[in-house]
Amino acid sequence: PGSLDLLKNSFLNSYLPAENGGATQIEEGSLDVLSAQWGAKNTSLVGGLLKATQPWSGIRLKLRPESKFVPNTAELLADRRIGRGRIVVTAFRLDLPDFIHWKAVHGFYNSCLMLRPHRKWTYANFAQLNWADIPERRFDAQLTCGLRFFSRDAGLRTNFKKITRKAGDEGVWAPGLLARRGFDEAPAEEWVPPEEAPGGVAAWNDFNASANAARESLRIAAGVTVPKAGFILGVLAVYLIFLVPINGMFFHAIGRVEWAWIAAPLIALAGTMVVVWQAQLDIGFVRARTDVAIIETHGSHPRAHVTRFTALYTSLGTTYEFQSDNPTSLIQPFPVKADYELIQNQAFSDVVFRKHQDVRLTGFNVSSNTTNMVRSEQIVDLEGMIRLGTNSLGHPLLINGSQWDMADVAIVQRPNDSKKLLGCWVGRLKAGVSSTIRLEPLSAAPPFVKERKEEARSRPVEDIHMDSLIQLALDTATIDPGEIRMVGRVEGILPGIKITPDASQVRGAALIVSHLKPGNLRPPKPDINYRVDVDRLAPQDGGGE
Repeated sequence: PGSLDLLKNSFLNSYLPAENGGATQIEEGSLDVLSAQWGAKNTSLVGGLLKATQPWSGIRLKLRPESKFVPNTAELLADRRIGRGRIVVTAFRLDLPDFIHWKAVHGFYNSCLMLRPHRKWTYANFAQLNWADIPERRFDAQLTCGLRFFSRDAGLRTNFKKITRKAGDEGVWAPGLLARRGFDEAPAEEWVPPEEAPGGVAAWNDFNASANAARESLRIAAGVTVPKAGFILGVLAVYLIFLVPINGMFFHAIGRVEWAWIAAPLIALAGTMVVVWQAQLDIGFVRARTDVAIIETHGSHPRAHVTRFTALYTSLGTTYEFQSDNPTSLIQPFPVKADYELIQNQAFSDVVFRKHQDVRLTGFNVSSNTTNMVRSEQIVDLEGMIRLGTNSLGHPLLINGSQWDMADVAIVQRPNDSKKLLGCWVGRLKAGVSSTIRLEPLSAAPPFVKERKEEARSRPVEDIHMDSLIQLALDTATIDPGEIRMVGRVEGILPGIKITPDASQVRGAALIVSHLKPGNLRPPKPDINYRVDVDRLAPQDGGGE
């Protein structure tokens, strides 16, 4: 509790759930509440009670707005939601001898303080601790860490899974403790990361659901734009006018009609040069850049996480440099496809990433008439927060305090564990503007397809299509129970990354995912039993493993 006063002058002060309400003594009845709730229920041992050998000193917790007392803690713990997690403060010191020698203290740490699933001790040749309800996810970091990035974790069901293999299978690993009958006849249990997420929770992953959807959008949009029919007909008409009537009339006027035949190839050559020059301006003949970005924000938080997927096309071999003044930036090549193979006479080339006074990626080569891709991420400041509010009549509002004008804006909510969404279509929402919302049950899946098609008619034909990304953001599998989420679209290239040399053709769009209200936290449950309950099952002659 002393941290409440120590942190008053730090940036964390505005996030703290309570203030120091004055010194007090922790009463015995309050400790009985902790014992009754957090002591293991199915233990055969006595000793799960929390007792004070001498009076505990502590403080009264004075709640701040948006905070609450943790249930079943006799107002000795207070917490406040911050993003996907929370901040907790206790009214007593966590290093008190009576507390740290309490048999249920580790379960209290696990469930009440950290909000992790409750656990159970078992014995099979050795004492083992596991999650009580989901033992198959023993090493799954999703259960112990709430950090998630939509651009890295969307669609990821589990971080680690258990598989069973028979002895002799390729790559099998099994310690001899797994079977008393012998290794040769025993199945081997392994915990392995899923193929779609080898790096685990919040890891940089170029082949997860969001990265694959962005790659598909780039594949469709990147490269040169075919000239429109009007451009072709215009150039042809001008060429014919100069070649025939103007050419003939000029030399007829000077009395040298025969010279018109000599001038014809010169006019054709000049026309070709004009066509090439105009094509370079019109279709990015030399270089083209296409960006598909993901902007992720959390309600009432002043910063956003931005991921850019950039496709670079060039008709002439070019070496690019990426530069950012934002120290949080990360930049690296992004695979064009998962099964990429070098073609004949093609070789690997090195790129250099460095962070000093700025952040740079250099040596990124794009061969002639090819498209290569780069991925970058950074944290950016918002001019204002994207959040929920209320108007003077008490009706809910969506407030766009950011610097971006947004289109295709929709809001969805997943009520508890339901797979049916509530939603509201907003459409266009400019920076600094708010809109009244009303969430109603959605019957169509994926939602808002008709509305997005109607709004797409107002955009240019060469618009960047991000349907796969939008559908992923509106999929119930990527939305936490209880979460309210806004999904929208931002047109244009986002600032923050400078690419040298410049491209003649530049276009981009961004998906914005704003977590307006975080999902429900896991309800805490006490552990099933204690370590000492299963230690009694171990052989007493020292022969146990």
